Amino acid sequence: MKEKNCRECGAKFTIEDKQLKFYEKAGYAEPERCPECRRKKRQQEFITCKDCGEVFSINGLEIQYYERNNLQLPKRCPACRRKRRESNGK
Repeated sequence: MKEKNCRECGAKFTIEDKQLKFYEKAGYAEPERCPECRRKKRQQEFITCKDCGEVFSINGLEIQYYERNNLQLPKRCPACRRKRRESNGK
């Protein structure tokens, strides 16, 4: 058994020997996040871009970041946000 601190929230969590063997055998790195943060990362919310109409997703950890920093969730897809940044920078 191995104890680690979550890189996202700082909580301590344990990885059982059986899990460690699985990760090693499969060639995966050991988890850096606690089970709760891993679950949040897998969680998805789908948003329709207000510029191009494309549907894009944002994961639970990104949602948590926006909420923690009192920011609104993005209303534009990554491509439209990038275009907007580039046009504002000129």
